[in-house]
Amino acid sequence: MLQNSVTHNPQGCRIRIGLDATDEHVLITIEDDGTGAAGEGLLALLKSQEHASSTDENLDLRHGLGLQIASRVIKAHQGNLSFTAPVEGGFKTVVQLSRC
Repeated sequence: MLQNSVTHNPQGCRIRIGLDATDEHVLITIEDDGTGAAGEGLLALLKSQEHASSTDENLDLRHGLGLQIASRVIKAHQGNLSFTAPVEGGFKTVVQLSRC
């Protein structure tokens, strides 16, 4: 998730990582102030959590595979992964895990 912030913001961006805990959950937040993902890009990202990722025409590399793997690991631990992209820019990922 950190690498995505770096990769998708070649001009640079600030990345903030947060950790919060309640009696029931641990929340890990990763957000940046980069270009973000709007509309179809965000929908494709959400869809990639469950389906095969797209292929880059120039490099023939799979995009979204890291998030797909992260999503599966988080789900295997009964957690949730969510994404938001505010209109003003940036990107936010929240990982919610149950406390043991």
